[in-house]
Amino acid sequence: QRLRVQARVRDLGGRVLKESGAVEVTMGAGSFEQDVSLDFSWENAMSWSPAEPTLYKLQLVLHDEEGPLLDVGYPVRFGFRDFRIRDSNFHLNDKKFHVFYMSSSGGIWMRWSQYFGAYPEKTREAVRILKENGYNTIGVGISWGQGQALGRTPHFQHHILDAADELGMLVVLWAPPLGKFMDKERYGECIKNYVRTWGNHPSVAFYLTTFNTCGYAWAQQPSKVDDLTYERVDKKEARALALQSDAILAQHDATRVPFHNCSGNLTKLYTTMHYMSFGLPMQEREDWPSKWSRTRKTAFMPSEVGLPYQGQFADFTYGHHG
Repeated sequence: QRLRVQARVRDLGGRVLKESGAVEVTMGAGSFEQDVSLDFSWENAMSWSPAEPTLYKLQLVLHDEEGPLLDVGYPVRFGFRDFRIRDSNFHLNDKKFHVFYMSSSGGIWMRWSQYFGAYPEKTREAVRILKENGYNTIGVGISWGQGQALGRTPHFQHHILDAADELGMLVVLWAPPLGKFMDKERYGECIKNYVRTWGNHPSVAFYLTTFNTCGYAWAQQPSKVDDLTYERVDKKEARALALQSDAILAQHDATRVPFHNCSGNLTKLYTTMHYMSFGLPMQEREDWPSKWSRTRKTAFMPSEVGLPYQGQFADFTYGHHG
């Protein structure tokens, strides 16, 4: 059967703003799915940003070859934005951008996952409060391990991403990690479906595929902050898998920045976990960021930070981290 497919873009009020030209598609007998590319320019489209989170809706319109309308797809919400690392800085829509990351927000969503899954308006309120407290980026976790309970499955994350899209909050979204014994072809299929599911959210700026598997102690050493060749022998395998995962993700979506929690010099985004103790001299606190600021060979983003680390209170009572 010969069909014609067309894209129609609307604002959130339903007004048609842009239409693509129709593309002819031939569906064979028993065929139910086919990838179609629709390319068209739009010079005055508004960009999405935390200051102006402009959103649109896209619908696919299906006609038969003679012209009559056959079907109209459900509207999919999306936004235009460009986020990348350039010259050791983050840039959002060609302007330098400073990330203020609430890494612990992932724990908030997981702890009350069923509550946020049932009450999307409360999810929106939580994102709003985080933004009002000065954060412009949050973590959203998806646990990909087998045997996880309901609280770990992706049944509420779409509420968080919807709220982040609407309120202007960037997101570090957990992506499927690549394991040593995984079939690469099947992993690629998983990534393709993952991007198809979550990729239309303009708030998603980072994909996180590893969590503390690629880090090393010397990443905290000021003399090593500009050493981009150092690699611990026992981390080679984990780091190689992380980079393979990045490459596979980029095949399906190169518009997001790969993020690896506490991975040091793994990519052009240097990440650490700085948990400082009480009484640490100011000079030592300044050594690391001062050295990075002078050399700036990479962008820098502390995955987690404690100024100081509150867990040290346990040292005074128990003599160890509680």
